[in-house]
Amino acid sequence: MTIKDRSKEFNDLKVINNQRGSVIVMDEEDGLKLFFEFVDRIREKIKELDKIINNLDIAKNDIICETYCNREIYTNVKNLVKDFDKNVQIIRKELKSMEEQIKYDENYPNGVLPTFQKIRKIHLKHLVVRFQEIIIKYNHSQEEYKNCCKERISRTLSLEGYSVNQEQLDEMVENGLFNVYTNDINIGLQFIEDVQSRHKEIIKLEKSIVKLINLFQDILFIMDSQGEVIDRIEENIELAEAKVFQARKYAILASRQKKRLLKAQMFCGSLCIFLILITALLLYSYLK
Repeated sequence: MTIKDRSKEFNDLKVINNQRGSVIVMDEEDGLKLFFEFVDRIREKIKELDKIINNLDIAKNDIICETYCNREIYTNVKNLVKDFDKNVQIIRKELKSMEEQIKYDENYPNGVLPTFQKIRKIHLKHLVVRFQEIIIKYNHSQEEYKNCCKERISRTLSLEGYSVNQEQLDEMVENGLFNVYTNDINIGLQFIEDVQSRHKEIIKLEKSIVKLINLFQDILFIMDSQGEVIDRIEENIELAEAKVFQARKYAILASRQKKRLLKAQMFCGSLCIFLILITALLLYSYLK
């Protein structure tokens, strides 16, 4: 099953265009609704990856149990692996797009509420963790299948009277030289075809593992960057708390100062009235 690339829909959540001077104000409820719909779609895509892994395990078990090379099963496995790789790249692109948008809004926060920004970061972290778990599960499944193929090849050679150690088996799988120990006997064509087809599958698995290594590096980068973002959020919260406490302290001092000033004004006013009365009495006494 092919998963559609919906990263374009996530770009509709942007509240700031590429020019810093132009701001688009987004309604908070509409923005959250669009964002949660985008997150739900990514979750569904990750679930589809999990289903593909389960179908791969079933197909691989059928291959291991088959006594002959069933091309239909191999074709099914090939298509499933192809779909998995394609869908992984789509999800990776969407997570990258989400991370870049969050970083952009963090650098140019005009029109983006802090609460909305924090919600997006938390959901991105959860999606990355879940995506990483799926990749680990896929890698583990591929390794198990590779080991089963090696055991099958070793067991088949043993039935033909040839004993090989692990190092020799790895060399045969690596180089595709399955006739090294069977030059003087006639091994059935079906057996050779079966062993060689498994060798091709192992080579494909090796290439998939290389792709997974690159993918893990990208995921690690995302996790590290999100850790730094969360640390900065905590620092900003602590700084905001300190500023609020300081502002409250200054407000109390200002209130007290205002009361003192009012008392001083009242005292000065009373003193002026008293002096005016004294002056008036003195003038009256003098003129009289």
